Formats: sequence, C-alpha cells, structure tokens
Amino acid sequence: NNEAMKNVTVGLPSDVDFAISSNDISFTPPSVLPGDIITLSATVSNLGVRTETTRVSFYEGNPSYGGIKVKETSITIPGNGTVDATATYTVTEKPTTITVLLDENDLVYEKSEENNGAEKRLVINLPDLVIRDKDIKINRMTDGSIYVSPLIRNMGGIDVANVSASIYNGNPSSGGILIASQIIDLISSG
Repeated sequence: NNEAMKNVTVGLPSDVDFAISSNDISFTPPSVLPGDIITLSATVSNLGVRTETTRVSFYEGNPSYGGIKVKETSITIPGNGTVDATATYTVTEKPTTITVLLDENDLVYEKSEENNGAEKRLVINLPDLVIRDKDIKINRMTDGSIYVSPLIRNMGGIDVANVSASIYNGNPSSGGILIASQIIDLISSG
C-alpha cells in the first residue's frame, strides 16, 4: 500500500496585493513645529483574499533620492482588510515628504507591486515675515529728517519673538548704509 492522499490549499499568485496611497498617510498632530515628536501613521490595505505579513518602511524624504529610514515594522494584514502601522518622528526645521514603502524587498509575490509606495508632504509651521512696498510709510519731518515706518507682517503659522529689523539706505549687500535697527519683541502670526 504505497498510496497516500492529503488535501492542501494552494494560493494563487494574485491572492495578496498590498496597497497604500497618500490618503492613507497621516500625522498626529497634523499641525507641527520644528522639534515636535509626532506619530506617522499608514493605513495599509491587502486587496487580496489571503492573510499575509509584510514590512512597512517609513522614510524622511524619498529613498530613491537619499531619503532616511525612520522606522521599519512588520504587520500582518487579513485578506480584504487594513492594518495601521505607526512610527514616531522628530520634526526638523526643513519641509519634508514622508514616504511609506510596503514589502520593500519584494519578499511577497503580489498581484501588483505598483501600489506599494506613497508619500505625503509634512507641513511645518514656521514664521514667514513679509514687508510689502505699500506697507512702508516715509514721511519728511519739519526739521528735514525722514521718518520711515515699515509694517512687518507674519504670514506664517507661529508667532516669532525678538526679531531684528534694520533699515538701510540702499542694498546692504552692495554697500548700503544702516540707518536704523530695532529688536521687535513679538510679531504674531496671521
């Protein structure tokens, strides 16, 4: 008697399809300042029917252009399901894009590899000081002196303190002469 029988389940190559889009990436809190420690979240989908485990990689920037890996984690996603992957991140002063890659080393055979990466811009609240030509008032005084009053606006997302403001006769980088300077205690945002 040299016969045996056993039932086995064979998965089709298209039984797994990890997917992510920019809409699946979020930041908590959504409004950030340099130095904040935030949570990066990625809602990863499996569009296939078979449960499978994959690696999720978070990058500061795009790894194809020198992006730096923030974290790599492993998650198991049920068929036709979603799972959240998270990483903590310290916000830098430079604007950046957060990139999330799934199955980066192609360890799992999937229906499509084209939907295994997405990126989202992380908006950092910084001051944005603006002086418009129409906001500079120049008045000649009765004694012949000139009174200059610039309105400095902060169009950024946060207040800024101890702002050094200077007025030059001419361009300072081309030999302009300093007329006056002042430290402004606070310029509120908005």
